Amino acid sequence: MYCVSVSLLQCVALRAEVLEKMDEISSNRQQLAEVLDRVRQLEMKLEGFSQKAGVAMPAREQEGLREERARLLEDQLAETRRELSDVCAINNIQQTALVSTTSILSSAELKAIERERLLHCMQVDNTRIRYQINQEIMRVKLKFQEQMQQLEPLPDLLRATEARLKVAYQKQAEAEHNTESLARELNSVRDKLVKLSQKPPPEQIKPNDDEERLNSVVQRVQQATATKAALETEIKRLTMESERIAEAVVLSDNRILEKEEEFNTLTDKLERARVRTTRSVKNAERRVDVIRECFKSKVDQLERQLVEVRARLTTVEKERDELQSRLQGQVVQLSLSLQQAEHRISGLQAQVSRLQPQPTTANRKCTCAA
Repeated sequence: MYCVSVSLLQCVALRAEVLEKMDEISSNRQQLAEVLDRVRQLEMKLEGFSQKAGVAMPAREQEGLREERARLLEDQLAETRRELSDVCAINNIQQTALVSTTSILSSAELKAIERERLLHCMQVDNTRIRYQINQEIMRVKLKFQEQMQQLEPLPDLLRATEARLKVAYQKQAEAEHNTESLARELNSVRDKLVKLSQKPPPEQIKPNDDEERLNSVVQRVQQATATKAALETEIKRLTMESERIAEAVVLSDNRILEKEEEFNTLTDKLERARVRTTRSVKNAERRVDVIRECFKSKVDQLERQLVEVRARLTTVEKERDELQSRLQGQVVQLSLSLQQAEHRISGLQAQVSRLQPQPTTANRKCTCAA
């Protein structure tokens, strides 16, 4: 950007200098127009002089002198016209060079402005892409952290459920063991009752103790059965809860895998976007370097052309000064020649008037008699 601004400043300076030179060329044109007017005036004076000489000097010698003077003046005027045509041609060449230089400067300024606008647009696009990528990364990170926070209590809950399930299995094993022992005891009591019923006792036995024992055994069996049913219900509930937690863990694992895949995909996209951004930035820097080199070469070329134009203008100014001095000398010479010619014409007219024969008295008498 700094190089582009420097190039723009150089272009502006060159434009100002070219405009100054164009003003100088316009002033030179005015001076050339003035010189041409003076030459035309001299031509008109020369024509008037030739007319006066034709009227006033009928003699051959005077006419030859007049023709020689007129030929000399015509040669001087022709040389002056050639020099003026050369100066006009040089002026036209310089004007063409100035026009081409001005067009080159304007095109360089337009290209510099366009390149600066493109660089600004590319910088804005790169900033926007980086901002969007960073926002997407932050969003994915926050979402992943939220999912991890939601999944943090699941392992503790699963471990607590497994511990409770283990305790329930232990209680179920103890209840089954107690039930089996009570069943064996109940079977033994039943066997005893069968034996006692088949073999009546010789003496009356009190049945209260056996009934009480049987009732207590039945109660213990009922309690064990109820405890077993409750434990089975608790085991079923814990099993269902553990299955539900396992399903939740599986779903969470699947979601974690999906989020990891999404995170990996976004990471790949981010990496590709970074690579593209880096490549675009490098390409932009490369284009900027190329543009900078082009501007540098164009500025160098314009500087060389400006140096050439300055040299040409210097030579043109020198030639103009020389031409002006020569034209002034020729104008002075022409003025002196015209003055001398006028003096000579006036002298010749006086001589002609003196040399003309005047009428005598005898001639007058003859004319009177006639």
